Amino acid sequence: TMLIVSTDHGFLLGEHGWMGKNRMPLYHDISNLPLFVFDPRNKDMQSKRSDTLVQTIDIAPTILDFFNIEAPKDMLGRTYAYWEHASRDGILFGLHGGHINVFDGRYVYMRAPVDPDDKNLFNYTLMPTHIYSLFTPEELQDMELVDPLSFTKNCKVLKIRALGPSHNTYQHKAGDFLFDLAPDPGQTKNLANKEPELKERLLSLMTRLIQEHDGPQELFIRYGLK
Repeated sequence: TMLIVSTDHGFLLGEHGWMGKNRMPLYHDISNLPLFVFDPRNKDMQSKRSDTLVQTIDIAPTILDFFNIEAPKDMLGRTYAYWEHASRDGILFGLHGGHINVFDGRYVYMRAPVDPDDKNLFNYTLMPTHIYSLFTPEELQDMELVDPLSFTKNCKVLKIRALGPSHNTYQHKAGDFLFDLAPDPGQTKNLANKEPELKERLLSLMTRLIQEHDGPQELFIRYGLK
């Protein structure tokens, strides 16, 4: 039996002056998740810790691999077997319309839209529902059916302009953040305006990862990416 224990997000209880999640930047308290894996095929890894960059998208291919099922080619996660031998050079995470975040294992860069009121924000879906409600007629009036994305299995999808970022977030108005977690694990010192070369390196990493994930072109405009 394989056992995997994890969760979807953390929760702030006053840290950084915030309560909850979503509205504020995705500090490590929220985004750094617990992950415990027991794989009976690899007992050498029992009770060991790993510095490998892993995301929740890696859980599905790991389970498929355990049952000797090949993961679909458009599944971007990596199996547990891969974690042991190699690490990503960076990972993306974020909230729709808010910060785009990139983490390389030490530095985390949170990129806000160049213009917080920019309208280059869309939903790509075949099920136009929000978490608590249906899309409104206003949202659906200029929707269009567009070509498939790399992960939609050759299915066209609806492109629907978003009226605003998800979850009433404040992230898109908060500006950029850059933290060095080695000396500053509490993320109290924002280096976004103090380390231009580091910021540019992380921005380049972010851009490449977005391209690998087939990010839409308007995303690059909204966030000032090249």
